[in-house]
Amino acid sequence: MTKLDRQVVVERPLADVLGFARDWRNIPRYLDYIRDIRPLAEYTEGLGARYSLDLTFLGRRMSTQWEVVAFDENRGWTFKGSLMGVEALKVWRFEPLDESTRVLFTMQYDPKPPVVAPLADALFIRRRWEQVYGRGLRNLKQLVESESH
Repeated sequence: MTKLDRQVVVERPLADVLGFARDWRNIPRYLDYIRDIRPLAEYTEGLGARYSLDLTFLGRRMSTQWEVVAFDENRGWTFKGSLMGVEALKVWRFEPLDESTRVLFTMQYDPKPPVVAPLADALFIRRRWEQVYGRGLRNLKQLVESESH
């Protein structure tokens, strides 16, 4: 099992950061590997919300779907999705720090098939995800801090 952990402190109150980050239309603004996202249900927030995504990863254009499998309006959510046959959980958590907000991101996945995939994951796939989500958190920080509220 591979687990990535990243975090950033955004110099804005929790309500501002949560409001921006959970609006599905903003996801490609901070996660720049996502080219397009479309809701697959009438409701676009909360448990069971589903999205279709077009993205670029490892130089390839791909499509996937995400589903919100855990949701707390004041703390964060968890997406479940599959890419290249590998299912992942992507957990977003938000913690107030006075007038700032700590954003914690965790991704867990199990590389498949069990013989070759762990080596490929260790050599380059994990590093690429670390870069993607490290950049995504920096983008989120910059976008939310620069927005006028």
